[in-house]
Amino acid sequence: ASVHIKLPNLANDMEKFKSIADKYYLQIRGTDGEHSQSKGGVFDISNYRRLGITEVEAVQDMIDGVIALIDAEKSLEAF
Repeated sequence: ASVHIKLPNLANDMEKFKSIADKYYLQIRGTDGEHSQSKGGVFDISNYRRLGITEVEAVQDMIDGVIALIDAEKSLEAF
């Protein structure tokens, strides 16, 4: 699974961004896929854990991870 999501504040704190993504087995890519840059703070977020888990687990990783990324983005908006 993958989603495109705009996270301009997290883009300025890549250490935090990567930490959250790693916790949920997610990969951060630019808008044009692997090895590309983000455009306007939009990122392609996808699962990097694909084998050895069920489809339900993969989708749940994505859901939980995206929720955590959105929460982090909102917390950075306050600053």
